[in-house]
Amino acid sequence: MSENPNNKEVGEKDADKTGGAESKEKSVSEESAATAEKKPFEEAADPFDGYDAPKAVSDKKPDKRFEKAEKQSARIAYAAAGTAIAIIASVVTVYLPVRIMPLVLAAFCFFLVHTKCGIVYGSISAAATVLVTGLCGGICSSLVLLAVCFFPYSLVCIPLRRFDYRSVGGALLRAAVSIVIVNIAFVVVYFVAKYTVLGGIDVMEAVGKLGYLIIALVASAVAVITDVLFVLCDKVITPKIR
Repeated sequence: MSENPNNKEVGEKDADKTGGAESKEKSVSEESAATAEKKPFEEAADPFDGYDAPKAVSDKKPDKRFEKAEKQSARIAYAAAGTAIAIIASVVTVYLPVRIMPLVLAAFCFFLVHTKCGIVYGSISAAATVLVTGLCGGICSSLVLLAVCFFPYSLVCIPLRRFDYRSVGGALLRAAVSIVIVNIAFVVVYFVAKYTVLGGIDVMEAVGKLGYLIIALVASAVAVITDVLFVLCDKVITPKIR
């Protein structure tokens, strides 16, 4: 029984259509699978979507009242520390046979309080030191030297701090001021001792003019050496105190 050629062609065309449909469906399914695989990654929701990042905190200027209170507290602390050291150094001279170096330390404390905290705190520090020294030793050489020599010397050193011993002019100026102050203090101590301790006895008559000159020269040399040490302390210690 022979097969009809027309039926064979129709069967082949149907087979081609079926194969094409199957391949088309297969490509569509593959494309859908690929799309399904990519979609979770491509269209994933942003976890930070709708979240506003915190704004940068603007730097606000500190309160001026707080800065003023902080500076005031620092001044009080510096003044209290300087006064305590000056009192200890001055009182030591009342009970021990030492005078110059402890009083120089007290003067340097006055100087630091003046330069770091102002003249008001410096004056209060000096007054408290003189008062405590007077209460501990009465009218003595330590009290007179502190009040007449070393406290004025600490005040004079404030405008003189621009001068030092590296230049001839500065050295001569500082040496001259130191010599004048120490000789004035020496004369005051002499009269205080004459009328309070010695009962009017004149010591200068015993030592004579030559003895007075020698004492004045020695006191002047000590004053210059002390001033050199004072300048060195100012150069080394003062910059380290903030």
